[in-house]
Parts: sequence; C-alpha cells; structure tokens
Amino acid sequence: MAPVPASSIPDTVPALLDRAARDFPERSIELLDARGRSAGSLPFPQLRERLVDAGGRMLALGVEPGDRVVVALGTSWEWLDAWFGVHLAGALPVSIAPPGAMGSPTAQIEKTVRVAARLGARFVVAPGTFEKEVEELWSDSERAQLPPVLRPETLAATAPADARLPSLDARPEDTAFLQLTSGSTGFPRAVEISHAAAAHNPWACAQAIGAPKGDPGWCETMVSWLPLHHDMGLIGGLLVPLVNGFDLKLLTPRSFLARPHLWLQALARHGTSMSPAPNFGYQLCTERVRPRQLEGLDLGLFRSALTGSEMVRPETMAAFSQLAEPYGFDPRNVMPCY
Repeated sequence: MAPVPASSIPDTVPALLDRAARDFPERSIELLDARGRSAGSLPFPQLRERLVDAGGRMLALGVEPGDRVVVALGTSWEWLDAWFGVHLAGALPVSIAPPGAMGSPTAQIEKTVRVAARLGARFVVAPGTFEKEVEELWSDSERAQLPPVLRPETLAATAPADARLPSLDARPEDTAFLQLTSGSTGFPRAVEISHAAAAHNPWACAQAIGAPKGDPGWCETMVSWLPLHHDMGLIGGLLVPLVNGFDLKLLTPRSFLARPHLWLQALARHGTSMSPAPNFGYQLCTERVRPRQLEGLDLGLFRSALTGSEMVRPETMAAFSQLAEPYGFDPRNVMPCY
C-alpha cells in the first residue's frame, strides 16, 4: 500500500475516524481470544458507526463536554466503546489499568479512586465487579470519594441521544484526551494530548518505521498485546493502524503472558506485519516459546519488531532473533523505538 501523505492526515480524532472509514473500508480491527482465535472483527466503516453510537449513548447518560471520565477496562469492544464514546461526547477519557491487571486488585482500585478524585471525574467506567469490591473494601465515607460507576452493560443498553456529538466541532489545538504517566516515580499525572498530536503522531511513527524500508508493502497488519491504557498500546498499537490503514489484531495482555507464542503466530498469519513491545515481551518469548509452536510459521512477514518503553537490551533481541530466525525472521527488522 502506498504511503499516506501528510497532507491527507486530519487534525482531529473524529476526522481521523471518518477518514479511516472512508479511505480504508477493507481494513478492520479484530480481537483475538485466549487461544488466538477470532473474537469478532469490525471493518473500519462499521467500527466508526459503533463508536459514534457509543458517543450518543454517553450523551444520553449525562456525559457533558469537558467532563473527565476514567475508563478502567481491559482490552475489549467495551473499552473501545467507552474510550471513544467519552471522547466523541466531548469529554476527556482517562484510561487506567482495570483491577487485577497490575498487581493487587485492591491497590489498583485504590489507585483508580484516587485518580478519579484528583481529576474530579464525572464517571468511572468499570465492570460490575469493581463496585462490589469497593463495597467490600471501603467504608461509606471512603466510597463517597468515588464518582458514579458506569458499567459497560448500562452503556450498551442505553439509547443514543438524538444530538450532534460535541467532539465533531473540536479544533486541532483542543485537548482530545488525558494520558496518565506511569507513576513509577510518584503518583500518576494526567497529560493533556491535543487532537493534532493524537492524529499526527501515529502518522509520523509509520513514516519513521516504514520510510527506510523503501517498500510500500512494508506493513499490512499491526499485532498488539499491549494494554490500551499504556501510551505505546494506545498510540502505537491502536491509532497507528487507524491513521495509516493497517489491519489490527488485538490480543489481551493476559493472553500474551499466558501464551506468548500466540503473538508470533498472529504476526506470521496476516501478511507483512509490525508490532511494538517492551524488552520483557521479547524476553518472555525466549523463555516460554518452544520451536514446535513456531513450526510452519513465516516470521519473515514480521517486518518491524519494535522494542521500546523500557531499556532496550541487545542480548534480549539477539536471543529473540536466534529463536525466530529459523522461521524466516530477519534480525535487521529489529528497531528500537521511543
């Protein structure tokens, strides 16, 4: 496929979705289950319709322009509905790891409540188990800190408001969403990301990765297991395909951690592919993937093995290359990234 010219990149996220549906109608997002099988797929035009519908549902539930809404869900159709629905309603989505995704569920719930309180969030979008655990762990006075919890089932059952979505009138310099810092050296801070940055950064990523290859067919499919609350998962894993017209295959982080070979199998089965991952993802492959799980795969299709988000360790990438090279992987396709 031909490179996407900068002049064609919209300056807002809603316009980005419009363009993805219009210019790449054959491309799709597909969720993969814990065995690597399809758990549903939506072409970009149908995806846009679904997300616009979710925006109308958010309006009907009382989300207003400028509200902050914390999304505490894992990789799923529900996450896409919630995050983009909040955004299209003119509010600011703030994605955070769901309970149980990172360490103690109790600690993650406490972190979510603190983030929501600090931001003055209008809602927390979370599974029903979230409320139950809060009730069990917190006193009445402590629970008063928590804004209303919006369940995905409630969103799905709500009729969309018959109103124009506020985000459709956004300007490039307006804030599109809030992205939390890692919190590794202190409490997470919310960073304002503009519409222009959200639209143009994924285009710049693809230019930096693909241009040196000199091959318009360098990527047909993005495969990602990265959590969508993480900036590498959100920008590098989700928005890059939408902006540049790649198919997207999404594994959950839990599925990857349990069966890392599923990542490599997906990378070898859907045309030329790319994927970003931190060093530990490649390290896990070297420790857990067995040669029999790679038999019959063409890892020569894995054209861009991006490594970043944590220290890049040459010895890890050398070990990964040694594992994958007998199945066609070219070590020259390893690319450190930021």
